[in-house]
Amino acid sequence: TLTEEDILSFLEGYPLTSGIILNFDYEGYSGDVYFAAGDASAPTWSLNTDFYNWYYSGESLTNAPQEGTGYRFNGTSTSIAESEVVNNAFQLFPNPASSTCLVSNLTEAEQQYACLSVAGKIVDQWTLAPQATQRLDVSGFAPGLYVIQTDQGASQKLMIH
Repeated sequence: TLTEEDILSFLEGYPLTSGIILNFDYEGYSGDVYFAAGDASAPTWSLNTDFYNWYYSGESLTNAPQEGTGYRFNGTSTSIAESEVVNNAFQLFPNPASSTCLVSNLTEAEQQYACLSVAGKIVDQWTLAPQATQRLDVSGFAPGLYVIQTDQGASQKLMIH
């Protein structure tokens, strides 16, 4: 079994990173990453849509978190580029999107969803079970603004680029 010393010696000279990789294309080595940089006890979190450039940018944690430290992702949004939760009904990420995005039903009930163009045309519809997540393929959508709406009245804007 590996000890903590073994792991730390193996990582000697490598940047300390903490990231959640999203929408990753293994063939093109590209995708979105939500990552931490700076002091591990109070890191700065950022969304980068260019995985390759982020990986080689050198942005990393400057130290290791204390043993037992964890980071909680609560869905609180500070911009459209981050996950947006409205009335705890559903989560939409990443936003803006170019090929796919994830839609998560955060309720305890099945929900009907519709994706509407700015002209009000329904471009996609689906149903999600309670607490379920679905990948929405938006690669065929024209760039622009769309609205994801539930049958319970919750809605969020989705930007396609």
